[in-house]
Amino acid sequence: MIPLLIDENLSQALTDALTARGIDAVRVQAVGLDGTPDPDILAWAATCGRVFVTLDRKTVPGFAHARVRAGLPMAGVAVVDDSRSFGDIVESLDLLTACETPESMRDRVEFIPY
Repeated sequence: MIPLLIDENLSQALTDALTARGIDAVRVQAVGLDGTPDPDILAWAATCGRVFVTLDRKTVPGFAHARVRAGLPMAGVAVVDDSRSFGDIVESLDLLTACETPESMRDRVEFIPY
């Protein structure tokens, strides 16, 4: 199962729903990264092997691709579509963590719903 790092712009309720399903998910705030620039969060996530889950489809994918182009590790990014229902997002992230592996997510940006 893939461990997740949930961006500060997503709710604690999402993290709670995922952990209730047995998914290893922590929020950026829980690890002391709130207010940290996204490139630094991606570096931390890579070090810890956590896929970064975010709403930020404008800049995070670009930062992730820049890490890959630079030959830096990138554990993966899941960009959530917040126009979907909370239940759809939880189900999609559950499916992602069940079907993918840390190796298959490495260097990828996936758009959710999955």
